[in-house]
Amino acid sequence: MTGIKREGDAPAAGREDVLLLEKVRRRTLEGKLPARDDILTMLAWKADSPQAVLLGKTARHMARLLAGNRGKVWAAIGVDCVPCPMDCAFCAFGQSRGIVRRARRWRGEEVVRAAAAFAAAGASWVVLRTTEAYGLEALCGLAARVRNVLPSSCCLVANTRQLDGPGAASLRRAGVGLLYHALRLGEGRDTPFDPRARRQSLHRIHAEGLGPAHLVEPVGSEHTDEEIADVLLAGLESGTKVCGVMARVPVPGSPLASFPPVSGGRLAQLVAVTRLCCGPGTPDICVHPPVAQAVDWGANVLVVETGAIPRDEEGAVRGPWQGFSVAEAARLLASCGYLTEAAQARPATLPDDARLRDGGQPAPDACRA
Repeated sequence: MTGIKREGDAPAAGREDVLLLEKVRRRTLEGKLPARDDILTMLAWKADSPQAVLLGKTARHMARLLAGNRGKVWAAIGVDCVPCPMDCAFCAFGQSRGIVRRARRWRGEEVVRAAAAFAAAGASWVVLRTTEAYGLEALCGLAARVRNVLPSSCCLVANTRQLDGPGAASLRRAGVGLLYHALRLGEGRDTPFDPRARRQSLHRIHAEGLGPAHLVEPVGSEHTDEEIADVLLAGLESGTKVCGVMARVPVPGSPLASFPPVSGGRLAQLVAVTRLCCGPGTPDICVHPPVAQAVDWGANVLVVETGAIPRDEEGAVRGPWQGFSVAEAARLLASCGYLTEAAQARPATLPDDARLRDGGQPAPDACRA
């Protein structure tokens, strides 16, 4: 994790900068979208500049106001991994990487047990993350089983293939409350997906009664301010309930591996811009991987994940990815002044006796009505 940067006696930002931040803040609190030019101005500031420091302080104040100063944990379970023919340039599952050589998936009972453990540790969301190869009927069945073991205070999220309206409705009936879906940076260039279709899917989620969740991702040094601003606005226009920023983690052998990752300071700046642009309808702002400065600059949500990991150089892990558990997330949030109910407990992971099985489909349980 990157430590919090303290600026000490850095020179003050100018009056125009102060007025810009106040304009964006007021517009956001009124429930209006920020102007693209204003987003670009904030993104153009150097990450260690006086303007960025003021931006971070303003964003932290917004987190207190809109999120009630509550820190939360987003717990994701990677259910399966395959040598994926989509071959997105940033993903470890891409078949050209050779990292994942055969289809593998976790048994349903082990996913259910891991989900229950995450919820017991205090996670606010439990995410079922599946690949393009995981069938909708199977996911609905798994979602219904997981929903049964989660308390009402814990939201079930699906992160899966691009869905049509009936598909999204099926997940809602199975107990899914949020659907993670993003217009990704480099969509159509680093992925085979049509950006227009992704945008349409974002709006379809909302129309089917599911809350959309959307991060600006996967951010790397190769992305321009204009690309970042447009992806952020796409998420806001979709009515996203959870927003934030995820950095691209270089995957060995991937086409983007030679591009440097963003610095912790830049990631914190992007989080602060996102926080300032998201209004009362999007109180929860996430950062991934965990960076302390980003939490100090407005991110109140941290991600814990296990199972199949598209950012991992081996494609899957048994315990929490990079050792970052719910308890570690709670400690980081608390160190930055957030209130959190996440327990200081042992890590919630896929159990030691969890077994992967090759290929095949899980038994298709009926979707809950």
